[in-house]
Amino acid sequence: MTTDGYGGGLDPRHHANVVVANKPSDAYLGWNGDLTKRFSFFEELLELGYKVGIVIFNGGDVTTEEIYLALKLTKLGAHLFVVEGSGREADKFIKTWRDGVIDDTNAKGVALATALATTRGEIRATAVKANVHIVANNDVDGSRAAFVATAFLA
Repeated sequence: MTTDGYGGGLDPRHHANVVVANKPSDAYLGWNGDLTKRFSFFEELLELGYKVGIVIFNGGDVTTEEIYLALKLTKLGAHLFVVEGSGREADKFIKTWRDGVIDDTNAKGVALATALATTRGEIRATAVKANVHIVANNDVDGSRAAFVATAFLA
C-alpha cells in the first residue's frame, strides 16, 4: 500500500506498523476519501495473518463510518477499541453498542436514511462482540490492560 504522494509504503517485514490518519487531503480525497483504501488495506493485513486494531476517539460522521467499517472487520479478526468519554460519535456508538440506545441520526442530529440505519443495525448484529472493546478516556491502566489482553501490547 502506498502511504503518501511520494511512493512511501509500509514494510511488512517489521514487527509492527502504526497507521495514523492525520488529516485526509480535501484537495484529493475529500473529507472521507481515504476510508475505502485504508480499510481495504486493513482487510488485506488481516488476510495475511497480521493483527489489526482500530482505535476510535471522539468524532463526527466520518468517525461513525470508521466505526462501522471496523465492525465489519471484526469478523476477520480485527479489534475495535472505542474510547468512552472522548465525546461525540464515539460515545453515541457506545450507548448503542453497550446500552442498546439506538440513535439513528448523523452527527448533526438529522435522521439517517432508513436503508443506512438498517445496514448499520445488521453490521452491529453480525460483528464479533468479543473483538469490540470500550476503554475509558484517560484511564491509562485500563486501556493498557485491554491492549495486553488482546496481545497488542506485551
